[in-house]
Amino acid sequence: LKLGGTIRDNEEVTGITPGPLVTVTTPAGVYRAKSVVITAGPWTNAVLARTGLQLPLQVVKINVCYWKEKVPGTYDVKKHFPCFILTECEETKEHIYGLPANEYPGLVKICYHMGSPTDPDQRDRQTDRSDIDILQRYVARCFPGLIPVPAVVESCMYTLTPDCHFVLDYHPSHNNIVIGAGFSGHGFKFGPIIGKLLSD
Repeated sequence: LKLGGTIRDNEEVTGITPGPLVTVTTPAGVYRAKSVVITAGPWTNAVLARTGLQLPLQVVKINVCYWKEKVPGTYDVKKHFPCFILTECEETKEHIYGLPANEYPGLVKICYHMGSPTDPDQRDRQTDRSDIDILQRYVARCFPGLIPVPAVVESCMYTLTPDCHFVLDYHPSHNNIVIGAGFSGHGFKFGPIIGKLLSD
């Protein structure tokens, strides 16, 4: 914004026309630029389809679970309870990760780092809870200070690549269109450096 950028929020991209100037069309107007960066998360392939490209991406819905402490403060960030990630345990071969009670007081975030395929426009219709069943068994076994039923369940989406590595590249047919996609559940924490790389 300091350099003159403008945020155009809640404008669905309805068209992208490649060329020396890339034309981006939304219901609110038409925009033209010498180059465009596409970072559309789970809607990446819907946007890229307008440029004749599809990537091997899979969108999954993640159940984000928070577990209540039996004794408030037991697993609190102020008591230096650590963040953790398990790469394998007896309940699953997928990753399980956790963060201390902080975001919601008295609730520890413990999540399964995988989900079930979903349509990003219909994610609330996807009701698979098999990951929550796995987490309940894990929490009951490893966290005696937590109630082994999630107190809060939210959701988010991951956009996965086949190898879970990021896609940071030029469009194969249009070198003034840059793509950032397939962050496989790790994009947010890398946001600042990825933004710099894509803008350069």
